[in-house]
Amino acid sequence: MKTFFHLCKVLAGLDQPLTNVTRNELSAMLKYSQAAEKVVEIGCAEGATSMALAGGTRGQVYSVDTFQPGRLGICYGYWVARTAMRRRGIRNVHLIRASSHEAAKNFGSGIDFLFVDGDHSLTGVERDWSDWFPKVKTGGYIALHDCRVATNSPLELGSMQFYRERLLKLEGLEEIESVDCLAVFRKLQ
Repeated sequence: MKTFFHLCKVLAGLDQPLTNVTRNELSAMLKYSQAAEKVVEIGCAEGATSMALAGGTRGQVYSVDTFQPGRLGICYGYWVARTAMRRRGIRNVHLIRASSHEAAKNFGSGIDFLFVDGDHSLTGVERDWSDWFPKVKTGGYIALHDCRVATNSPLELGSMQFYRERLLKLEGLEEIESVDCLAVFRKLQ
């Protein structure tokens, strides 16, 4: 019921979309995405990060999420995101209702900035990485959320294991910044 009341408050203009991204994490992402023509976000939730990325870039933001319906058959996050974007006049965000894997099949290459914050299981983040990383331009940026234990993510997640055991060993990738539980990489080749 908490999410239903939150949706009602957003629809009434009394509340804003929620996010698990900290101000410092968002600031880092905006620094590397500001010149991007094509931004992809895996995991939209309520669209707060999508809107911030859209406001900080001159390009298009594609936000992918399954937008699973809740108990009443409504996906609250989807309607919160749509409502907030409409109210703010944001027109450069495209909400893609699909699994990350399905969306990747139909999405072209040339991504300037990729934000991975979807399925945090080890299998899920590995699949997101293998599906989307090849679509990022050489010199493009990738931000991976929840790769370290932080105040807003105190539990061990598969994304943390992926970062620690696999991502740091990949060739052609350089970690250029980390803040809170976010790591930002540049694709070298």
